[in-house]
Amino acid sequence: RAERDALADEVLATAAGVGVLEELFRDDAVREILVLNAAQVIARKADSWLPTNARFAVPAHLTAYLARLAEVGTPVSADPPAAGGFDVRLPTGFRAVAVVPPDVLQLPPMLLLVRGPAAA
Repeated sequence: RAERDALADEVLATAAGVGVLEELFRDDAVREILVLNAAQVIARKADSWLPTNARFAVPAHLTAYLARLAEVGTPVSADPPAAGGFDVRLPTGFRAVAVVPPDVLQLPPMLLLVRGPAAA
């Protein structure tokens, strides 16, 4: 039941456009968020990187989340996005930089989110 409730919460959050990182976006102490893979998300508060409880249920949810960020974000550069990722500013006040390795490498995508106008 707990897993079902957690999945329902994730589906509702994603449908509302906020996703599994919403709690981190709302925490003013969080300066950066690094998504290393679907099951590993860390956040920087002050000068320390800390593990978080944020998780994507499966790798495909992370991939879908990245596609959503690319759609809702405002590109930082007027140049067309690179084939292996994107760099956008989000309505949350974060800048999102994603790296999506080629399938042949069999590596998960990575996402760095930086609060404010500073370069990622």
